[in-house]
This record gives sequence, C-alpha cells and structure tokens, in this order.
Amino acid sequence: MFSRQQGLTLLELLVALVIISLLASVGIPNFSQWNCARSQRYEFDQFAGLLYALRGEALSSGRSFQVSVTQNTTTLEVRMSDEPVICNSDQNWTDLDDSMNIVLPELSKLNFHNDSVTCFFPNDFDGYASSSSIEFSRDACGGNTADLFSSYKLQVLSATGLLRRFKRQSDNADWLSL
Repeated sequence: MFSRQQGLTLLELLVALVIISLLASVGIPNFSQWNCARSQRYEFDQFAGLLYALRGEALSSGRSFQVSVTQNTTTLEVRMSDEPVICNSDQNWTDLDDSMNIVLPELSKLNFHNDSVTCFFPNDFDGYASSSSIEFSRDACGGNTADLFSSYKLQVLSATGLLRRFKRQSDNADWLSL
C-alpha cells in the first residue's frame, strides 16, 4: 500500500510566498495612488456641491450669494445679501448665517490657483451668476508632486449659473471635460 502525503512541501510554500509578495509590492502602491486620486475627486465634488447648493439657495430664497477664494491658500469665504448688489463690491454682503442649510465643506487640502469671486443671483426663472473660473489642485499624497498630480477647474456660466467641470493630469496637458 502506498500512503499519500497531504499538505504542501516547503518548496511549494516558498514559491507561493514569493508570488504573494510580488503581487503585494505591485498592488499596494497602485492602491494608495488610487486612494489619493479618489480623495482628490471627493474634495472636488464637495466644492462643486457647495456651488450647486448656493445656486439652488439663491433661486429658492431670493438672496444673492458670493463665494471668494484666494490664490495659493485654502481660504474660502461665503457671504450673502438680501438686496441687489454688485458682485465684486463689499457693500451689503454679510457672512453666511446658521439659519441657512448650507454646510461649508472641509477644504483644507485644496490649493486654489487663482483669486476668484463668484456670485449667484436670484431670478424669476433659472438664476444667473457672475462668470468665473476657479482652478485648484490638491497636494500629492506623501508631499511628492511627482507621485500624483491632478488639477480641477470649475467654470461658472453667467447666463444660468450652471457649472462646467474639468480635470487635467499635468501642467502642460489639456483640460478634459468631466
């Protein structure tokens, strides 16, 4: 009678460990880059969602809203007005109060590339806005910009206040519509 041995030999076990370690060495860095890209896109969507919420609030409440961002910072300021105003003026604008159901997103990792003031105004039909383009990026994961780079841009259309969304992968690449 022959007895069959059950289990793995030491050589088979070592080969399996080598294969698993090779897959992990390739997969883990790619996963962390994917996770960083998802985080960048989430923050972009949070910011775009804020602008959509302000446009909707302007239409429903009859108030005007102003969003201003400052270049090379993560500073975001939102103000409102109950009366007709000029977008870039400081007259009649007040800080957003707690009675509004608008939550400002946490944008501590975004870096705005230009100074921009965008206003959303009420209208009888579909509202309108000041035309602007807001460009920003997020620091690459690990602080090394060669690891991962993405810039996003929101273009506010003045006639309707609707947003066009763009992304590019490098400084010299073309903007792609999202």
